[in-house]
Amino acid sequence: QVPMLAPVLFLCFWSLALSHCPCSNPEWCKPLQTGPRKEFLAFGSSDNYTKFDYTYLTTLAWWSGEYDPQMVCHAHSQGCRVVMPAFFSVQNLGNLTARKNWIDGIVTELKDKMLDGVNFDFEDEIKKGSPEAGLLTSLVRELSTAVKNAIPGSQVTFDAGWSPECIDVRCYDYKAIAEATDFIVVMDYDEQSQIFGACKAGANSPLPYLVKGMTAFMDLGISADKLVMALPWYGHDFTCLNQQNATVCPLAYHPWRGVECTDAESPEFAYWYIQREIVPKSTTGIQWDEESSSPWLNWVDENGKHHQLWFDSPESLLKKVQWAKKADLRGVSVFTIDYVDYKNPQQAESMWGAMNYFFW
Repeated sequence: QVPMLAPVLFLCFWSLALSHCPCSNPEWCKPLQTGPRKEFLAFGSSDNYTKFDYTYLTTLAWWSGEYDPQMVCHAHSQGCRVVMPAFFSVQNLGNLTARKNWIDGIVTELKDKMLDGVNFDFEDEIKKGSPEAGLLTSLVRELSTAVKNAIPGSQVTFDAGWSPECIDVRCYDYKAIAEATDFIVVMDYDEQSQIFGACKAGANSPLPYLVKGMTAFMDLGISADKLVMALPWYGHDFTCLNQQNATVCPLAYHPWRGVECTDAESPEFAYWYIQREIVPKSTTGIQWDEESSSPWLNWVDENGKHHQLWFDSPESLLKKVQWAKKADLRGVSVFTIDYVDYKNPQQAESMWGAMNYFFW
């Protein structure tokens, strides 16, 4: 009879929760019971949830803003899950008490806020061969088991760098993590975090890197159905050091995670900000780099400093989404869907349209 305990407790909990349901339809206070499907997971805030395009959106990863129960009501009414982010320090991986308290806290918050699961964003350094890799894997398993036992039908996902090959010193057991979760969200951005060649500005999400990284995940034995490709709706703004020509933007050296040159020192500009504030004062206009399939531009700030900005547009996003569809990945993702101007319908629709192509 023990295996029946979790479902019974689940039903009792939701019977009580529904008596305090803030949604106009009590069914929207229940976690979605949707089975496996192609995914469009988008990171977004509670501030803009009514503006998002839910036509194909399957999971809203509530990333910022105050919790608003109406966000969950609205998303559930559209058949879209809402999941919360979770973070854990590498320093506590061996602390069993900290692990248990963290997982218990997540389960409690999921229930209290009517959420459908958790997106685990762990990006700390773990060197190759370190026992911490095994501790991380076991933590992911424990989290997934606890969440799914407490909330049947829930979703547990894990964020990974663009390649499994120890990118940014993240030497994790990705195959085991994929097996323990519903899918891995591969963050195909910030791909200049470790610049091993010439120290110069480059694309935030170059298509060749994306293909190489995704192929490497699959070469580990991870099914394409376990991989979701996350793309940026922002760009990196690089300050050029003694720029001699329009195409090459030399960078100052900044040590970071085993390299001397990185994009970590370059601020991120949202797509709406790029279009409204930077494009009008560009000295080159928007250019297109064939090798990376990415747009870029140069501009000069009020102090006379030269900048080169690499970002993504509907055209560059579409090329990557087309690849994802052809590779039959589990889905696509965006960081973040707040980074467009929703008062500019053409801008918003073009960015959403590039992502929605995955389902056409």
